[in-house]
Amino acid sequence: MGGIISKYYSLLLSVKMYIEKRRWMDLKGLTVSFILALLGIFASLSLTNTAQAEEPAAFNSWVKTARIGGAELFTEMTAQEMGQIISNMVSQKVTVIEADSNLSSYLTDAQFEQELALMRSFAAEAHKRGLRVVWYYPSLEVLTPNGKNLEHTMFKDHPDWVQIGIDGQPNVFYGGSGRIHWVEKDAESAWMSPQSPYKDYFLDRVRKIAATGIDGLWLDVPLFNDIGVDWAGFDPYAIAKFKADTGLDAPVAENWTDPTWRRWIAWRRQEIALFLRDVASAGRAINPEFPLIVETVTLDYNATTAIALDGADLKNLEGITHVWEIDALSDGNGMRSSLEDDWISLIAMNKFGRAASGKKPSWVFTYGQLSDDAELVMAEALATRNNPYETKIPQMTTSVGADYRTRMFGWAQENSPYLFETQPGARVAVLYSSASRDYVDQAAGVGLYTDTTSNDPLWWTTNQLDSAYERQYLAEYRGMVKMLVHQHIPFEIVVNPVDSAELKPYETVILPAVQAISDTEAAILQQYVENGGNLIVTGANPTALDEYGTARADYALADLLGFSKSDSLPAEKQNTFGTGSVLFFSASLGKDYFVSSDATALEKLSGAVQATNTMPLTTDADRRVHFELSQLGNQTILQFVNFIGVNGSFTVEPTTFSVNLKIPDGKEVTGVALTSPDSTNTPGLRPLDYTASNQQIIFNVMLNQYALVVVSYDDTQASSNNHTPIASK
Repeated sequence: MGGIISKYYSLLLSVKMYIEKRRWMDLKGLTVSFILALLGIFASLSLTNTAQAEEPAAFNSWVKTARIGGAELFTEMTAQEMGQIISNMVSQKVTVIEADSNLSSYLTDAQFEQELALMRSFAAEAHKRGLRVVWYYPSLEVLTPNGKNLEHTMFKDHPDWVQIGIDGQPNVFYGGSGRIHWVEKDAESAWMSPQSPYKDYFLDRVRKIAATGIDGLWLDVPLFNDIGVDWAGFDPYAIAKFKADTGLDAPVAENWTDPTWRRWIAWRRQEIALFLRDVASAGRAINPEFPLIVETVTLDYNATTAIALDGADLKNLEGITHVWEIDALSDGNGMRSSLEDDWISLIAMNKFGRAASGKKPSWVFTYGQLSDDAELVMAEALATRNNPYETKIPQMTTSVGADYRTRMFGWAQENSPYLFETQPGARVAVLYSSASRDYVDQAAGVGLYTDTTSNDPLWWTTNQLDSAYERQYLAEYRGMVKMLVHQHIPFEIVVNPVDSAELKPYETVILPAVQAISDTEAAILQQYVENGGNLIVTGANPTALDEYGTARADYALADLLGFSKSDSLPAEKQNTFGTGSVLFFSASLGKDYFVSSDATALEKLSGAVQATNTMPLTTDADRRVHFELSQLGNQTILQFVNFIGVNGSFTVEPTTFSVNLKIPDGKEVTGVALTSPDSTNTPGLRPLDYTASNQQIIFNVMLNQYALVVVSYDDTQASSNNHTPIASK
């Protein structure tokens, strides 16, 4: 490993080997807290950005409150053409422009200088109108138009720079068919190795871009692509680095029983994270206030394993956050043909994206076809505290419509503090495990959505193997999301917790079929339970593998579970540890509920959550109304998304329901108000009738598609003007 990683790797490995030899729960003279601190130091040294001491201020200002629209630009455009684009964005309430020019192409130095000049000119004009500009730049894909018929292309000029698949073939293909709409006929798509000299070539251009005056970089496709080849990452540079980093020869075949293969799977993810860390450092060396926004196409599903871009790996890297490309069911009609569990999957992906962004802002594609389906998709993004990038399926620099965008973004501007400045109010969390995804599901099937039965040629897949129903870990995890949504239990997703303090806000943490876990994460969970937290654990092989998928001698959480591998596996078991508790189910209750809505699974899971949690609210709403709960000072914010009409034929079915909300101790309700972007006829917050008694408040909601309710306490007024947004304009 290079730099800081190589300096400390051997020491970190020694600590890890010692812990493996003497299980952390049995160590004499070493406290769990000490081990956590020691491991945390070395982990941070391996994947943190050491060039800057803190995050860009942008993460707490314009990035945090962004409303994003895309613009297609070109070097020959006039000042008048630039001005018209900018004026349109201003009138549509956009605050950040995603600028897309010709950086996807294989450019000479002279052509690249023309792109830099365009950046300077466009950014200067946008800044005059109060807009920010982030520029789109593909990182590891280089396109050469008509490259099939040209002498000079990226691949032909630099054949040693491209990724190589496990079969020894270069990761290069030519456009002209299928769903790869961004590669034109005969254009060359060359995928570059982040371990090759291409990296220096790319970082040099990033530094020049950072000096142009644009506000940030929108970086796409930092991944090992699987379109041209399977399992890219076998070029000589990558093989040599894997050997230097691990001491192992590269694997020769896909074999999940081979520890070297499993180590290589984790190494590829680490390499993508390191590449992105270095891109961020290159830009911030020129401009410390230059954020890197990574377009992350994978979320919680299994394609992540194959292409090695896992947003969770970037959670704690300085200067980096995400714009999550949550793909739709169809590149033709978006989510209009989705079924209920497809929508549950969409909710799960939005929640994952918010969690994997950590304390940094999180942007999300909100693909739509028509204004009604587009609004519901955007509603899920906003309700889960993600910033919307509004665009029409399947392109980027488009819009569902100027009127639609203006209505939605105008409403988001008015309610900016309630959308982007709140803190989660949930007391339940679901722990997401990247290692379990990798080593349990083993990249078998994509798992993006559930429905594969369509004649739509632009459908996401027609292979049943790709359905999320077919996966083990993913289906168990998504089943927990489905259960919590249906039961209207507010919850958050947690990924890669850095310490037990990150789990402290939650009374209950759910571990859905988590088989693969590191010693560090196991120690964090032990400390959480010891301090009074409650775990719900499912699956027949709980924490039986390490973070590389290797079988442990005993369960990592054996003391918490109250049984070991040498014992018979109980169907159910409740155990106390410290001042907390652990409830274990050997059955895959989450998958049972996800796949078949099994009533017994629902009863057990919801009963377990309610038994270990102070429920903040109850309701008689339909199960297909998604609730989100957050806090802003002396106000509780509730958001409701109505997906009752998501049944394979998209309709909007209004609904009415009551909400019974627990009033925080020592508080008195001063007002309840509702606002919705569904119509421009009733802008702003309008008061709702309510009754309050016994520290509870009851009110009714008439919901079309999406609404937000503000409950104010003490002397707080129920007006969005009462709390000034960070950047509402």
